[in-house]
Amino acid sequence: MWASAQPAVSSGVVPLEPLSARPQQQPVGKPVPPPVLSPAPPTPAQTASSISGAGTSQPSSSREHLLEEPARHIPSKFLVLVQELEAMKKEGSPEPLWSAVCLRVYKRLPSVLAKAGVTKWKAYMLLAQKEGIVDLKIPRPGDETVSLKI
Repeated sequence: MWASAQPAVSSGVVPLEPLSARPQQQPVGKPVPPPVLSPAPPTPAQTASSISGAGTSQPSSSREHLLEEPARHIPSKFLVLVQELEAMKKEGSPEPLWSAVCLRVYKRLPSVLAKAGVTKWKAYMLLAQKEGIVDLKIPRPGDETVSLKI
């Protein structure tokens, strides 16, 4: 009796929609980039095969090739020298005179000779040549040039 006497009242309940029907909301702020995964370290078997040359093939993409290139190691005592020679090469001087390089290196790092354990610029340059960092050309005194070897 009560149910038929009272008008139907809405209880305020709304039927649920499936999640797939709702539009995706973008997060506020900067988007988070996907994580970068490092390649797994090689197993002893992979290392042995790479030393023997077995199983080597050309990389399938340029990105793989970049990952396989060995990083060049530059001793800290020659870092400023290498940076200045690279800058001079970009400026159009691939084989500058020692004196020009000397001025630029001293300007950036006055203690360069002491850090290398030498007292003369010539000794520093010969040490860099001995360690395979640079190529030196000494046609006659005063015309010494240097270029990067690495």
